[in-house]
Amino acid sequence: MKFRRCLAFSAVAVTIAPAVLLAAPVAYATQDSAAVSAAGPGSPSLSRGGVSCGDDGTHPFDDNLRTTFSGLPTKIVAGGGFQAFRLNVANTGDRVHQRVGLDVFASQVDDENIFTDFTHVTLQFRDPATGRWTGVPLDESDENRGRLGRTRVGPGASLSFELRVAMDAEAPAGDASVLGTGVYADGGGDCVYAREAYQAFKVLKADSGPLEPGTGTGRAREGDC
Repeated sequence: MKFRRCLAFSAVAVTIAPAVLLAAPVAYATQDSAAVSAAGPGSPSLSRGGVSCGDDGTHPFDDNLRTTFSGLPTKIVAGGGFQAFRLNVANTGDRVHQRVGLDVFASQVDDENIFTDFTHVTLQFRDPATGRWTGVPLDESDENRGRLGRTRVGPGASLSFELRVAMDAEAPAGDASVLGTGVYADGGGDCVYAREAYQAFKVLKADSGPLEPGTGTGRAREGDC
C-alpha cells in the first residue's frame, strides 16, 4: 500500500493496521506498557506504548508543539552504513503534555512524493535509558510501525532524541525522506497533533564513493496537505 507523506502524521503513536490509516473516523487505541526510561527532570525519556485518542479525520494541530529533524545528510550512499540525526521536540506553550506519542517514518519516495519502498531502509533510535540502539519497525504489517514511544513535554521544554538511518546496498538511487511527529489526547479524548518534521534526502548508488560532509536542516510542516 502507498500513502502520501502528508497523511503520515495520522499514523503517529497509534496501534492500527496501515490500511486503517486512510480511514475516518478512527479510534486510536494503544497499550499502556511499562516505562522504558526513568530519566530525571530535564532529561528526555521514553515509555513503551502510544497514546489513546480519537481521530475524526480533521487532524487538528497544536502550533505550540513542534517536531524537527537536525543533522541528517542531504545524500546517503546505499550500503554506506548508518547516518546519525536527531528528532527534536519543542513545546513553546504554557501547558504540560504528560503523554506525547512520538513516531518516525523513513522511506524512498516516487515522483509524486508518495512513500513507496521501506524495504531497503533501516531506522533506529537510541534508548535514553540504556543507550542501546533499538530498531524502529517500518513494515506495513507491524502494528508498532514508526513508533518510538511516548514522553512528557513540559511548558517551554525542548527535547532531543538520537536516531540513525541506513540504506542497504541494494537500494536504488533516488529520492527518500523521513517524517516525524507527535500526538496527544486533549481533554475530550481527541487526538491533537504536533507540527510534523520532514526532511528529504537523496539515495546514491552503492559505488558512489565517499561524500563531502554536509547535513540538511529539517523543518516543521505547516499542515499544507
